[in-house]
Amino acid sequence: MIAELKDLIIKIEQLEVEDQRQIAKMLTDEIMWKATLKNSAGKLEFLAKEAIEDYRNGKTKRTDW
Repeated sequence: MIAELKDLIIKIEQLEVEDQRQIAKMLTDEIMWKATLKNSAGKLEFLAKEAIEDYRNGKTKRTDW
């Protein structure tokens, strides 16, 4: 483990339990998000190509948002 993480863990250990839980959840969510993106690159590419094709074929409409 890198020194920066070791130092941060020492600081986190000094926080209230609920704060520690929130940090743990944020880190877990971040790790899961990165895995999700890594594993879905092909699907995202397919969806992007499909959206471009729909746009070119006039199957989309402009919205205010």
